[in-house]
Amino acid sequence: LKKLQEYFSEIHGSPREKTDIINGIIRDYNFNRDEVAYVGDSQSDCIAAEKTKIFFIRREMNSNANPVTNLWVIKDLSDLRGVLEKIKKFNIREGD
Repeated sequence: LKKLQEYFSEIHGSPREKTDIINGIIRDYNFNRDEVAYVGDSQSDCIAAEKTKIFFIRREMNSNANPVTNLWVIKDLSDLRGVLEKIKKFNIREGD
């Protein structure tokens, strides 16, 4: 156990579909989709983000057999804050 529970309000997983989980979080917390980012390392994570129309941040791993190509990439969670700031600036420009 990596003792990460203190950093999360909720933790979700199988057997629920990723898209159902994302849509539930957006609904339950009354988020706008442009306020939500999904951090993942697989093609299925990227697809779930695309289907739910939220940002996808790929966690780059050496073991990724087929790395997902996208604009936002981090090596680990210490890079997350910087990428979220870039997304925020990007999203403001896109909305203009």
